[in-house]
Amino acid sequence: MIQAEHEEMTGKQDFIVQSRFSRGRSFFVYLIGIYVAYMLFGIAQERVVSHTFGPEHERFRFPLFLITVYTVCNFLVALICRLAVIAWKNLHPADAPESNPHPSATRKLDLSLGAPVSAYVMVGFSYILGILFSNTALMHVDFPFQVLAKSCKMVAVMGAAVIAGKRYPASQYLAVFVLTSGIFVFSFFRKSAGSSSSSGLGIALLIASLVCDGLTNTLQDKYVARYRPSSLQLMMGVNLFSALFAAVALVGTGQLFDAVSFIRMAGSDLAVSLALVGLASGVGQVFLYGMIRDFGSLATSVTTTTRKFFTILLSVIIYGHVVSVGSWVGVGLVFAGLGINIVQKAGKSKRSKVTVDEVKPILAGHGKTPVELKKRV
Repeated sequence: MIQAEHEEMTGKQDFIVQSRFSRGRSFFVYLIGIYVAYMLFGIAQERVVSHTFGPEHERFRFPLFLITVYTVCNFLVALICRLAVIAWKNLHPADAPESNPHPSATRKLDLSLGAPVSAYVMVGFSYILGILFSNTALMHVDFPFQVLAKSCKMVAVMGAAVIAGKRYPASQYLAVFVLTSGIFVFSFFRKSAGSSSSSGLGIALLIASLVCDGLTNTLQDKYVARYRPSSLQLMMGVNLFSALFAAVALVGTGQLFDAVSFIRMAGSDLAVSLALVGLASGVGQVFLYGMIRDFGSLATSVTTTTRKFFTILLSVIIYGHVVSVGSWVGVGLVFAGLGINIVQKAGKSKRSKVTVDEVKPILAGHGKTPVELKKRV
């Protein structure tokens, strides 16, 4: 009797450890995927919006076309991934969940979105507005300034969550304050050195973009908690309606034909950059929505914020932007703020002990004993 209880408890402990390891591994995969894809996306996007093309050295000034390109690409990548998952289940029916009494059901072509259309309409609309404001701002501010301003997305997410009634520990607010101060210092010294060009309209557009970002993330968290769509369902739904909104606006404003004519004039250089923007955005969103689905919007915002700083550093190297000593102090402050956030989360993880009572619902949901689950993990 005692030996059986000991084996059951050992099974529970092993299950908890393996579950935590699996969660940490998933976070690392999401992190690397977001970093690589979106750093390539940022470099390609800067090439599209900040450089001149053709004999007249004109800039690409069709933000609605650019938005349509990568929302359509995002949707297509999500669709391809969904079809690949279904094909995998068809080829490996033994991998279907044991709790499913009808294994053949996993072979159906299920392309549902996992949440009501109204939910995706709201998220898609706020998402497309945020992108539109952000891309239009690039016509009035330079790329490093835009990236730094967008790094305040973490502040927007927390602000929207606080308004909705959520509260964070004091260290989280300190981290946001230090991070925001670092962004301000970075921007201030670049402007003092004459390396930054910005206008009041550009700053207003970036603020509007941040507000929309905060709303988008809050709505996503709300609908994910309520309807539990998969990351690919979330990605398909948001980008489907975002692409529809963008396409209607693109045709309605007449930008479609002007953009196509400009691309023909600019040649393959612009076409390749646009293709890279779309591909990198689609691949990046697979990892992005996976992280949102499994770890929440705040963790995702921290990840994308650090990625943006590496994108700036890569942009400095490739495109020769000037960064003063004072700006590097701002970089240090930002990473200090992120460090505070990481330490706070690490301390919280150490303090949280999973008890047997907390594990029981998980075990009951699988319909298995701890020892049986151990064999399946």
